[in-house]
Amino acid sequence: SFNDDYCHWFHEHRNNQPIDSGWPGIDNNCWKGRPYALDEEFHPTAWVGKVAVDWLKQNGTAMQEEDKPWMLKVSFHRPHSPYSPPKRFLLNVTEENLPPTRLASDGWDEVYRDTPGCGPNPKGCDQWCGLMPYRDMTLGRRAYRAEAQFVDHWVGNILSTLEQNGLLDTTLIVWTSDHGDCQGDH
Repeated sequence: SFNDDYCHWFHEHRNNQPIDSGWPGIDNNCWKGRPYALDEEFHPTAWVGKVAVDWLKQNGTAMQEEDKPWMLKVSFHRPHSPYSPPKRFLLNVTEENLPPTRLASDGWDEVYRDTPGCGPNPKGCDQWCGLMPYRDMTLGRRAYRAEAQFVDHWVGNILSTLEQNGLLDTTLIVWTSDHGDCQGDH
């Protein structure tokens, strides 16, 4: 477990409620999905986006007037497991919106299906060998895509704030990611 600024803020605003109360039934590395169980404002994506927007609103005018270089790093926790987007975003992603899952054609699923430590695990769902249960896999894939859309929503708010403060045309935006998730592809 880590303890960053979001964790401190969450505990302060939720009376020390466990941070994983937003995604009951799945752990931090689980490939399954669930709608976020708390109000959207407590989701880590909303917090990161709001902190960035608030900083730009508080500092935007001064940055424009002073014409000095500045940097703002906005590091979203998601999309990442646990896949727990706000329900309104999850409802917008249907199974029909998902690309087909890509599966190995060399018998991988059968060879590794009964590997010890893989498959259904009552203590969590961090790893799976072979085909995942279709319903769980589909919900996890929907939730992952919905989390990406929630990040897009907040990036849009950040870009709008830059524009409203006259900073968009003179700001260099670097977008990067550490990795993607397989989402059942193998």
